[in-house]
Amino acid sequence: MEAILVPIVGIVVSIGGPIALVIVILANKHREELARYETIRRAVESGRPTAEVEQMLRASGANPPSPNRSLRTGIILFGIGIGLGLIAVLVGEPDAFAGMGFLCALGAAFIVIWLFVDRKKRPADAA
Repeated sequence: MEAILVPIVGIVVSIGGPIALVIVILANKHREELARYETIRRAVESGRPTAEVEQMLRASGANPPSPNRSLRTGIILFGIGIGLGLIAVLVGEPDAFAGMGFLCALGAAFIVIWLFVDRKKRPADAA
């Protein structure tokens, strides 16, 4: 019985752990969004000016994502892929090149997204 229980517990923990972590993170984000919307609702009901409500939201961290977010993510992923490739060369493990290629391709995809989508969304005065 113990010989079967150890692999089952290992599989459940290795698969269930990350899933539980993602669920906790998403639930926390959802709770924060509900609190933010409740704050907006109360401010509007109390008759506060729109500028004041917008200022409160900016102070609470409700800022839009940076237009260079995709570029930064792409450069980081590309760098990690190159680093893994260098480690694979130094260790002499050719199978690690698959991970390197995947991360480099993912980084390049984020950079292409920034080139064709995010860069064009910037306002004219910020360019």
